[in-house]
Amino acid sequence: MFRRHNFTLYALLAALCWTAQPVFAEDPPPSEPTTEADNSPQGANKFSASGKGVENTLSGVADLDFYKLTLRDPGSLTIELSQKAPRVNNLIGWRADLYSENDLAHSMATVLLPETSLSSKTVQGLNKGDYYLKISSLHPEVPVLTGYNIKAAFEKSDYFEKSPNQMPATATPILFNQRYQGNSSYANEVDYYRFSLTADDVVTVKLNQDSPGVNSALGWTLTLFSAQSLDTPLQTVNMPETMLTSGLPDNLPLPAGVYFLRINSINPQVASTNTYQLTVNATSQGNANVTCAQVLAYGQHPVTLRWVAFPTPCDVPPGWVSQLTLPEGVSLQTTGSMKRAAFAADTNVLDIPAVEIPNSSGVIEVYQAQLQLISTQPTYQFELIPSSLAAVK
Repeated sequence: MFRRHNFTLYALLAALCWTAQPVFAEDPPPSEPTTEADNSPQGANKFSASGKGVENTLSGVADLDFYKLTLRDPGSLTIELSQKAPRVNNLIGWRADLYSENDLAHSMATVLLPETSLSSKTVQGLNKGDYYLKISSLHPEVPVLTGYNIKAAFEKSDYFEKSPNQMPATATPILFNQRYQGNSSYANEVDYYRFSLTADDVVTVKLNQDSPGVNSALGWTLTLFSAQSLDTPLQTVNMPETMLTSGLPDNLPLPAGVYFLRINSINPQVASTNTYQLTVNATSQGNANVTCAQVLAYGQHPVTLRWVAFPTPCDVPPGWVSQLTLPEGVSLQTTGSMKRAAFAADTNVLDIPAVEIPNSSGVIEVYQAQLQLISTQPTYQFELIPSSLAAVK
């Protein structure tokens, strides 16, 4: 009996020892690193330039946040990057880069926000189109684990630099006597503007800002070029950000032609965060009170390169190159172009001496025509007199 009880006791103890052994589960396989959808432009978050901020956090130095916004009109975009409370390490933080949908390799504007700053912003003139904002870590190895806020505000206007305008070929065209706003988003950015003179003229170019800065080592360099010689500056002037206004010499005489204005940072290492304003005034341009000289002007069509004679310099169409001297060695079209459209009250006929109509090959042909006034209510209405339409030879 004792032996049986002893055996039973041993069996019970063995069972207890076996059941007391901890059960170890197999180690789980290492998790695959996840890639967020908004790490690329294809998965970009929808974003509007309504001035309403979006809060987010970067999970590490390799994390990226892309946002896509669409501008339906040209104008000025203000981008602001901020955080709720600044901290003490100026080496870490966030970086916001703006890209055009057509060029994701080169940033158009950049906003840097170190952890020690509360907010930072930039202003960029843009054409209508689709754009991307990329948020990344400021430091390549040390992440910032707190959240950021990104917002954008848009102002519709035709009178801002329209980036990309870093080359003469993409220069922002400007109107006379109109103030244009621009800025240097980074130290080596270059802004080009273009204007045309249809006749010899006197021009004044001004650069100014609403309020001066405090660093005389920052600012802008303004340079004037002729389209015929982009390697040789005609005039240059510097404007430190401590000045309110500067410009090229007043009343600068220029011959007819196409001209470019280049604006770049004075300091090749650091750009001013201020916004500059550019104005080009011409004696006989954009001023309805100016009486145009009654002298012949000769204009060249920008596409067909055909030369036409006009009764005054003011009659040369915008965009045409013009001069006051007769061009040599060209076939000059004078018939019709020497006359202005005239209305005969006694017959109610509007005589149009020259109408440019492209033919099936795209070559522009000149026609003359007459229109019959058929009604004055509610507006003036004319009807073509078919027999009057004829090619100008």
